[in-house]
Amino acid sequence: MKKGHGLRRYFYEYVTHEAIRQAREQTGQVIPISQAKRIRQRMDERLSEQGMSVADHRLGVTALLTALDDSIQESVPSAEAVFDEYAGADPLFQRLQAQFMREVGLGEHAKGAAALPISPYDPEWSQRATVKNVGTSLAYLPDQTITEILDGETSRAADGEHGQMMLWVVDAEGQMIEAGPAMTDEDASGLTALRDSMSVKEYEQVRQWAIDGGRDPRTNRIDRNRFMSTAALERSLAMLHELQAQGLDYEVLRDRNPGQLKARIASTGMEIRLTEPREREDYAGAMIYDNGAIVRYSTNHKVGKDAAVYSPTPAEAVDLLRFAQGQAVARQDRPELLAGTLGPTHTEMIRTTAKSPLEPTEVEDNYHGAKDSMFAVKEYRVPGERPREGSLVMLRREGKERTLPEFYNPTEGGRAAAEEYMATAVRTARENLAASLDVDGLLASFEDQRAEGLNIVEFEIPALSSDPRLLRSCDPTGTSWSDSELTCCAPARPRRCTRSASA
Repeated sequence: MKKGHGLRRYFYEYVTHEAIRQAREQTGQVIPISQAKRIRQRMDERLSEQGMSVADHRLGVTALLTALDDSIQESVPSAEAVFDEYAGADPLFQRLQAQFMREVGLGEHAKGAAALPISPYDPEWSQRATVKNVGTSLAYLPDQTITEILDGETSRAADGEHGQMMLWVVDAEGQMIEAGPAMTDEDASGLTALRDSMSVKEYEQVRQWAIDGGRDPRTNRIDRNRFMSTAALERSLAMLHELQAQGLDYEVLRDRNPGQLKARIASTGMEIRLTEPREREDYAGAMIYDNGAIVRYSTNHKVGKDAAVYSPTPAEAVDLLRFAQGQAVARQDRPELLAGTLGPTHTEMIRTTAKSPLEPTEVEDNYHGAKDSMFAVKEYRVPGERPREGSLVMLRREGKERTLPEFYNPTEGGRAAAEEYMATAVRTARENLAASLDVDGLLASFEDQRAEGLNIVEFEIPALSSDPRLLRSCDPTGTSWSDSELTCCAPARPRRCTRSASA
């Protein structure tokens, strides 16, 4: 930790944690952890208007304290300003800075057993099982661990590859005790965060599928860096929380490929992509399938020949869901207008012909095409760059993807296209089935047991059910059933499976 790489971000998170604690004491109100996390989220949303976040190394004290106090007072109306002035000279800020320096072992009055405080509201840590288990208390990463494993670079503390590090917590007697690992596979894949928003049965059915999304095909080992970021996960959580707030039922399911989960909204044709591998995380919590159409955010900001990909905030993900449901969504740049209101225009540099020069042209903010509809919501900004005139973030509904039947003309070209479509459908179905059954693992298990010289009747038959609760051992006379579920017996020698009268 002596290098202090990344220490500033943890200090800002510490200030946030202590300011919320101060607000609790000041108002005498209970601020549950969910509300505190929302305060922290609102800070990032406010700072994003300046092209920054709490984790941004460019963030100054004034911007931090302003966003923090504004977010607390928005969430807790009876709270007064926590800080007297929004500058480094503020007495409370200076006191917190001195406390933090003592905790991490720096400064004049450094603690002997130095450790890095970790806030339970820090998005990088808040959805991890060990941190969730300690509630609103701070967790700690010992300085010795940071020095030995991270070479003193705190900026790497949240990396998935260091999940084996142990976090500590202060007990009732003021002693440091072990709390648990910094990260598990469930944490890295997003399952820990999503678990509260799905049933036990759904969790058991999707758990391994989600974790397998981080498996390196070359080594067959889990690489936690292959999982999507916490920022993408926050979008998916925001959508699920919105569905719960609306009282809508949904089901969490496996999607097409390992690592992909989706939520299917009951009594509709809507599905939300919840998780993606890291290279495709921009689509997690940012894309809704609606009866064959796709609803997502898009931009008209060109990067080379392609349009820039936009990663929405959690609040914008909720707006996307509401828009897909047909609810009114206000524009962020012009709140008096609803997204989709016809009339407003913007200026873009456009060529009137292929060889003509770029010319400023007035273009409608909202328009409909043969298959696409685009609705402006705000100006698009590249962090650290001046805004480009006419660059917009847009809600987009496109009908290029179809879940309806495909039709082909009865011509030679049509038949070839149909054959290719069917061949691809069969191939992908086989691949998905092989992945879900873990065919390679089944073959490896068979070869291992054959190598041990076991007789065929002595082989242990693999459990094929995706729901562990359906896997029950057989007694010597057969299986007794306490419910109506039918399962596959996997005995060491042939036995019969029967149902009892109670079934």
